[in-house]
Amino acid sequence: MLKRLFSLSGFKIALLFTLLIVGTFLFNTIFERASFLDLMDKKWVDYILRGRPVQPHTDQVVIAAVDKDSVDVLGRWPWSRKLMAQIVKTLNEHYQARTIGFDIVFSEAEESSGMRVTEDYLKKLRQLSLDTGRGRELANYLDKTAQDLDADSIFGRELAKKKNVVLGYFFRTDEEDINNPAKQKDLEESARRIQGSEVSVVQGDLLKGTLPVGLSVESNIDKIYKGGWQSGFFNMQPDAEDGTVRRVHLIWQYKENLYPSLDIEILKHYLHAENVVVTTDETGYIRSVTVGPIILETNFDSSLMLNYKGPSHTFQHFSLVDVLNKKVPVADLKDKIVLIGATEVGIFDLRTTPVEVNYPGIEVHATLLDNILTKTYFHISFVNH
Repeated sequence: MLKRLFSLSGFKIALLFTLLIVGTFLFNTIFERASFLDLMDKKWVDYILRGRPVQPHTDQVVIAAVDKDSVDVLGRWPWSRKLMAQIVKTLNEHYQARTIGFDIVFSEAEESSGMRVTEDYLKKLRQLSLDTGRGRELANYLDKTAQDLDADSIFGRELAKKKNVVLGYFFRTDEEDINNPAKQKDLEESARRIQGSEVSVVQGDLLKGTLPVGLSVESNIDKIYKGGWQSGFFNMQPDAEDGTVRRVHLIWQYKENLYPSLDIEILKHYLHAENVVVTTDETGYIRSVTVGPIILETNFDSSLMLNYKGPSHTFQHFSLVDVLNKKVPVADLKDKIVLIGATEVGIFDLRTTPVEVNYPGIEVHATLLDNILTKTYFHISFVNH
C-alpha cells in the first residue's frame, strides 16, 4: 500500500508541483518579506532581456571611457587632475559636447610634492621678510610655480569656463562614520559641498521612510566642485535577493532634503530645465519626478526599472586616449551627453545586471538616460508598498 502511495506518476508530479506553487504563493502572501515569487518573476524578465537582440536606443548618450587602451597609454588610474582638465577642454573646445557627466568623485586633493616644496619655500621667504624689494621677484616666481603645480585648481578653473560639467558624488549608508567624533568636521565639510543641488520643488507630503537615506556624503573637494555646473549622486542599490541592478533610484534623502541622481542632473542641464519637481500621491509615496518637459512615472520610492537595450558596448564607446588625441570624429560627440567613467576591469566599477555579470557601472547610467530620453523604461503596473 505504502509503495503504491509513494510511487510517482504524472498526476502525482503535477499535483506536487501545483501544491508547491500554491504553498509558495500563500507563504509570500502571509509573510511580506518573502520574495521567492518576486525573484522568479525578475529572473524571467532577465531571461527575456538576455535572449533578445540589441534594441533601438538613443545616439545622444555616448561614453568616453577610462579603458584598457587609455590606461596603457596614459598611465595607471587615477590620473592627474591636469589630465582631467585637458579632457574637459578637448571635449568642449574641439568636440563641442553639450553636457559632460562624471561617474567619478574627486574627494581628495591630489598629492604634489613639487607644489608642497614650493609653498614651503614661499612660506619661509615670507617668514624671513625676504619677499620685499629684490626678493619680491623670487616670491612672485614661487607663487606662480605653486599655481602651475596645483592640479586641482587647474581642473576647477577648466570646469568653470563653460559650466556644462555635472560632477558625481555618493552617499554612505553605514553608521560607523557618523558616530566617529574624529570625522565630524570632514563629514560636515563634505555635506556642505552638495548644498545647492537639492530638489527645488516637492509637491505633496512625502511619507517618511519612502526613499533611500544617506547618512554621510563623499563629495568633491572645494577647488573642483566650485567649478562644476552641478552635482548628483551615483549610488546604485542592487536587488537584495541576488545582487542584480534592475532599477535605479532617482532621488535620495539626506537629512531634511531630497537630492537628485547624477543622471537627473545631467538631464537637467541637457534639457535646459530650471528645476526638478518631485510629486507625491495622497498616501505620501512618490508618484513622479519631473525634469523640464519630461514627467517620469516612477515606482513609489522614486526608482525606475531599467530596460537594458543590450550587453556592454551597446552604447557608443570612445577611448579617452583617442578623445585626447582627437582621433574621434567631431560629429560623434558634438551636442551630445558624454559620460566619463571606467570600463577597465582593474578599476572594479562593474555591476551584475540582467544582461551581463560584469557590466560597467557607467553603462547603467547610459541605459537610464536612454530609457528616459526614449521613454522606454519599464512601467511597474502595481505599487508594492
